[in-house]
Amino acid sequence: MTLAEDGRSLTDRLRDTLAARIEADRLKPGDRLPTERELIAEFGVSRTVVRDALSRLREQGLVESRQGSGVYVRDGLLPPSRAESIATLSGIIQTIEVRAAIEIEAARLASVRASSEQRKVIGARFEALRTAEMGVAAETADLAFHRSIAHATNNTRFEEFFDFLGGRTIPRAELRARRSLDIPEGLDRVLLEEHRRIRDAILANDAEAAGEAMRYHLTTSRERYAALIRARQG
Repeated sequence: MTLAEDGRSLTDRLRDTLAARIEADRLKPGDRLPTERELIAEFGVSRTVVRDALSRLREQGLVESRQGSGVYVRDGLLPPSRAESIATLSGIIQTIEVRAAIEIEAARLASVRASSEQRKVIGARFEALRTAEMGVAAETADLAFHRSIAHATNNTRFEEFFDFLGGRTIPRAELRARRSLDIPEGLDRVLLEEHRRIRDAILANDAEAAGEAMRYHLTTSRERYAALIRARQG
């Protein structure tokens, strides 16, 4: 069997195919999933794709690993809406982890490379974020602030990274698009203070503080969404 092309990654297609088997009761609670080798042979994908797909099924609460035995369909499966919420949150966390790998260094570089005009833009973007109404306006201002930092690195590859991520850059935008997910109360206020620390460090030409402020912002963001996953799995 092959996984038809539809714009999704092989990992997503394999995950969804296995999830569909579970939802259709072809795989029932307590059943063991095929081994990695069997899945590789059936779908013609790599071991990495299989492992990543199984990892995402675990994050959704659909399967569990039993040491030395294999991967099994969970007893007491999560309701579909909760499983979908967990999958969305897991995707947000993955994006944040990639952002951290890029944006911490971007903040450091911007603090030492930014021109006076670029520093003014960073300050203006923060002010726009500070005064923005909650919702779409705040999300748009948030993205503009991060893009202004990428621009201030004077390395176009950093800006291209944001072009690649697009709307996925700002987790709140994805949460608002799904009615089954609520944005934590007071999040906008907390995020504003985290952005203020980033701005202040960059404008002070303090590379170490800028990198640390960005690291703190993204690390705490990741933990916020991981906590939401734990709450839904509970």
